[in-house]
Amino acid sequence: TPNAGYWCGSHVQGGGAFTYTIPSGMRINASVFPHSPYANLDGAVVQAWRSGHWSSWMFEVDAAQSDAGRGKLVFARGGFQGGRGGVAGSEVVIENVFEELDAPGEWFYNVSTRLLYYVANDTAADSIDNLRFEATNLAVLFNYSGTQNQVLRGVTLRDTQYTYMDAH
Repeated sequence: TPNAGYWCGSHVQGGGAFTYTIPSGMRINASVFPHSPYANLDGAVVQAWRSGHWSSWMFEVDAAQSDAGRGKLVFARGGFQGGRGGVAGSEVVIENVFEELDAPGEWFYNVSTRLLYYVANDTAADSIDNLRFEATNLAVLFNYSGTQNQVLRGVTLRDTQYTYMDAH
């Protein structure tokens, strides 16, 4: 098994293939992120649509190299999702920054203090004291290997760990 997908290799061919490139960062301003500048970028992730909206990229923000006050975000890693690279994205969203907590169901995890901030839904029947938070640390829940003739049906996976930033 190769350690990278076909489109991430340096010798792809056919179908309009090109050497895989991705943005290394971005400039931000209040028109794109109205709650910026951000005080703490540790653990921040930028999600950007590819042009044409046929896939999206996810990038971890390099908090040490970024300067949110000057509108500069530097990406630490990511951008390998979606099969092909490019030099620019389209619409973007930033997650896991405290200043963006503005809607029910959103959360922010402060990496340095290890505190989870959560915006509760005001219409929920239960109070915040009765909510239960669960986290997983398993990247692989189970592994099923078979052939196309072996069909697996009726399986539902939920509450799984995010793996979109894992190497593929």
